[in-house]
Amino acid sequence: MSELTKLIYAFVGIMIIGFGIVYFSKETEQDKVGQALLMSGNMLNTYARESCTQAGEAKAGTHLYMPSESQSDGNSYVNLTWNYSNNGDHVLTCRYERDKGITEMTLDGAPVGNVSVDRGADAPSRAAGAANGKHDTGH
Repeated sequence: MSELTKLIYAFVGIMIIGFGIVYFSKETEQDKVGQALLMSGNMLNTYARESCTQAGEAKAGTHLYMPSESQSDGNSYVNLTWNYSNNGDHVLTCRYERDKGITEMTLDGAPVGNVSVDRGADAPSRAAGAANGKHDTGH
């Protein structure tokens, strides 16, 4: 057997092994569900951060950067907390729930009342529970 023939057989063997690896490493349904949950949790956090930041800036009268704290179950709610001002002497908290939007907001421990966020054409306005592009609460 010539060197060229050996090289061709080796190449064909590597190609067969490669195709086998690709064929047998397909995503399972469990993998797909896991990825969907991760994406859903990420979208919930994004919507919460954008909506709470916009509403918080309107209520606090200052620009809010990234929250100091974030708590979530990854599926149904996100609690965000900002400690802001030069000394960190003001605290704004916001609770965002899936299918409800902002359900609670406090400024220095006191409820701020009704919170409405107009998201316009932004992606969060198309989120579940964001009827007519607004996130309203009854608090």
